[in-house]
Parts: sequence; C-alpha cells; structure tokens
Amino acid sequence: MKGFKPEEKPRRELHHILLSCIAPRPIAFVSTLGTDNTPNLAPFSFFNCFSSNPPVVVFSPSYRGTDGSAKDTLQNLRSLPECTINGVPEYLLPQVNLAASPYPPAVDEFQQTGLTPVPSTMVAPFRVKEAPFSLECKVRQIIELSPGQPASGNLVICDVVYIHLSPAILDEQGKIDPRKLQLVGRLGYSWYSRTADSLFCLDMPLQPTIGIPKLPESVQHSPVFTIRELALLASVPSIPEPDPSFVQHLPSAEPPVETAFLAGNTLGALRLLLEQQEHLTPQEFQLWIHRIAREVLQQYQIETAWQVLLCDPHL
Repeated sequence: MKGFKPEEKPRRELHHILLSCIAPRPIAFVSTLGTDNTPNLAPFSFFNCFSSNPPVVVFSPSYRGTDGSAKDTLQNLRSLPECTINGVPEYLLPQVNLAASPYPPAVDEFQQTGLTPVPSTMVAPFRVKEAPFSLECKVRQIIELSPGQPASGNLVICDVVYIHLSPAILDEQGKIDPRKLQLVGRLGYSWYSRTADSLFCLDMPLQPTIGIPKLPESVQHSPVFTIRELALLASVPSIPEPDPSFVQHLPSAEPPVETAFLAGNTLGALRLLLEQQEHLTPQEFQLWIHRIAREVLQQYQIETAWQVLLCDPHL
C-alpha cells in the first residue's frame, strides 16, 4: 500500500485524494441572504448530520483556493447566521451545479438557475421550492480551521429549527422512501453517484451477536465464504432454528441444479439439490449449500441464508 504524509502532496492533489476517498458525500444546497438581502445559493459536499437531539447539521464552506478569500455563503452567515439546507436529487443536479459558478455577491443564484425561492417559516433565507426537503437552520457556531489560508475549511454548526418534507418522497406509512428521494452523492473530481441505483437494507444489530468465532466450523472454514459473508452470517443474536415451511415454499426449477443456479433461480436450485441429495457426497452437497447461501447473501437476505445452511444435515 502506498503511503505518504499530507504535507508531501501539493494542496490540490491532496484535496482530490481526500475527496475521492471520503465518498460518496451528501450535498448541502445552502441558501443564505447577503447584507443587501440578495439571495445566495451554493452547494457544499463537506456536509453531514451530527446529532438528532438536538438536531444539528454541519457543513464547511472553504476559503477560496486562489487567494484565501471568503466565499459568499460564509460572508453572508457572518452577517446573518441563518440558512436553509436543501436536498439535492439527480433532477436538480444541473441547477445545483450551475449555482456553483463563481458569481459575484450581487448575483441572485435563484434567478441564474431558474429555481423558485419560497419564504421560510422560522429563518429569513429562502428555501428551494423544487427541493425534496429543506432544513431551516440557525447557526450555532462557525469554527475557522485555518483563518484566511487558501482552501481552508470553516465548520458551520447549525441547529435545525424547522423541517419541510415533500409528500412526493414519503411512502404509505409517511416515512421517507430513498427510492423516491433519489439523492445524489459527491465523489472525487467530477464524479457523482446515484443513491437510487444501489439501494439495499442491512439492519444494524440491536443486541449482542454471535460473531464469527461461534459460526459452525464447516461454515467458518468453507472455501466458498469470504470474510464478508461470514460477517453477515455472524450478525444474528443466535443461530436460528430451522423453519419447516421454508423448504415447502421453495420455487420449482428445471434441472439440472447448475442451470437453475446460473439462471438466477437460486432457491429453485436449492429445491432441485434437496431432491437429488442422495446422489451427492456430503462434501458435494455441502459445497452446493454454501454456494446457494452465498448467492442469497449478495442480497443481504441473512435469515434466508441461514435457512439454506440449515438444510445441511451435517451443519
């Protein structure tokens, strides 16, 4: 692995290395007001939520890399410590990217981008009508990391005082559906990511889990499972009991097992495997069980993967 100290790299190269490594990052589309009440919009990908009680978000407008001067957003926040932070889905990205242009302070980015300013409820800066959500914020603190130094950051710590959610991003239970939200993430250089293209669920353990050392020996030392799959299997509080209905509801498939498996009918392949178990050695059967369980784990279906493993009488 290649290693180096930050000071060994030119500032711009180090900037791109860090932004490429710490990715994808959420984007804060920040609305502020200038001293002459000119609205300002600018995107920042140094942004995240740091507390829900109290609700606190932080973003960082850097000093300009050319001369170390403060950007409009930072200057505005120093005179009026209020802002709105608006979500950035892919359909707004061209306008958000346009707002990143180095316009002078007197230019209204709402006009430049064609976006609609909407009065906020508890702060003076406008929110963006087209955004899927808006957070009205009051600045708690601004921390200068290296005052006046080119490209140095300023941590703007904000208290969220009001939240707006578009009904279009909510599911039937009133929860935010990430498939409807369609946020984009910022990566290094000019790269972005679409969150809606790569969604999956993985529940965080809420109680102690068995851990990898307590997995069955045949699973721990299987030639099929990587440390990734072992970690998924080890994330349960205890090894599950076999569910009799699991095998009963396996889908049908045309033999042979290999054909069904390669066609993506993973559980259909399991049904065929169980029907042909007596024609296989225990080692061959177990290897197939592990292959099928691993395929199920690619979709983070941990409970189903365990039921697959429990079909092996030698587990």
